[in-house]
Amino acid sequence: SQYGSMGYKGEIERVRYEKLKEMNEKNRKQQEQEEQRNQRKQREREDEAIFDYNKQIIKIKEKEAFYLEKSIAELKSEIAFLEECQSRNKLLQQEIDRHSKVMLSDAILWKGQFDDPLENCMSILC
Repeated sequence: SQYGSMGYKGEIERVRYEKLKEMNEKNRKQQEQEEQRNQRKQREREDEAIFDYNKQIIKIKEKEAFYLEKSIAELKSEIAFLEECQSRNKLLQQEIDRHSKVMLSDAILWKGQFDDPLENCMSILC
């Protein structure tokens, strides 16, 4: 090797060079391993942050679903109430129509009893 002609000093330099080369290689491998560990830890932190974020989104969506279901239930209740009102209104309208017909026929019969308009007025007022 290049240190061969230098004798003992050359051998010391060669050994020192080999040792430094070995230490540099060892340090480089350690740095690579440390870098890989740091990258893995960083990915784990990012994955954990994404997981936490997704958990928060799920909680928000669950709350939204709860309130939507509650709103749907309230709307169904309102619809049932309005349908009940509509049904009652129909019945009331039928009752009003029936009474109107009875009153009209009574009025026609009653009017026929009196030929004198003044007498008609007096009997309406009394």
